[in-house]
Amino acid sequence: MPQSDMSGSNDIQSKIQANSSLSGVTATTNDKGAIELTGTVNSAQDRKEAVRIAKENANGKKVKNHIKVSASAKDNSSMNH
Repeated sequence: MPQSDMSGSNDIQSKIQANSSLSGVTATTNDKGAIELTGTVNSAQDRKEAVRIAKENANGKKVKNHIKVSASAKDNSSMNH
């Protein structure tokens, strides 16, 4: 895999880790060159924030979101909107 692909996910990873509420998120580059986000966060807002950071720094690469919201956070929020 080209070094530039790896540095892209490393860049995103460092920006995500700068936000303490996103410490459970990992950004990696898959074999197709897309950025994959994995891990668990405490709220849907944290999940959206991680995706936003990744997309802003993906340099045109696709961002695949596999982040889960922790079960306890889901239980505390209303499912009806």
